[in-house]
Amino acid sequence: MDGNGRWAAARGLPRHAGHKAGISPVRMVIEECSRRGVEALTLFAFSSENWGRPSAEVSGIMNLFLDALDRETAQLHANCVRVRIIGDRRTLPVRLQARVAAAHDLTAANSGLRLQLAVSYGGRWDIVQANQRLAEQCLVGALNPRDITEAHVTSALELADVFEEHQVEVETVIADVIAPAANVESAIFCCGIWRTRSFISVTVCGQILQSRISNRHWRSLENASAVSD
Repeated sequence: MDGNGRWAAARGLPRHAGHKAGISPVRMVIEECSRRGVEALTLFAFSSENWGRPSAEVSGIMNLFLDALDRETAQLHANCVRVRIIGDRRTLPVRLQARVAAAHDLTAANSGLRLQLAVSYGGRWDIVQANQRLAEQCLVGALNPRDITEAHVTSALELADVFEEHQVEVETVIADVIAPAANVESAIFCCGIWRTRSFISVTVCGQILQSRISNRHWRSLENASAVSD
């Protein structure tokens, strides 16, 4: 979900206009993924580094989050979408924390698309909080520090459950947290004007096709290896 500011600047508009215009394609992505049976979608909406932006811009983005949750949560629930916010929720405005909790509770039992919104999220933050959680388990005697494995660290990450394509600074995100957080076999990274439904539809279809091709490729390799053994 990158480039809203640049999109606005290219049209002589303020950055906030770009952020506001970005809500519509997000809705289209969610609708397209739901329609095509995608199981999970993660949208990186606001990184922990974004807090360093001008206060007026940050405040505007937080208000957009509030408005979007107020408008969209009921419809997401009606479409069986399960909403989860990942990130340092303690840094969010109190009103937004309440909306986030309400959306999570309302949709928690839904069986459709698993939608994760990364808000106030950063890879380094996730790794730190994962280790803090493990340290707490060690302090109460629930875990021996010497028994900690990569699996323990991975399971403690907020991003551990889902990996889906995204278009924002892909090299940084993968190196920072996605690679250790998920067993990623394939991913498509695309550049384009993702504000049109036709582009979104083609991109989602391409992701699904590439994933199926990749899965067949890996299964073929595994079967060949089993035969040779």
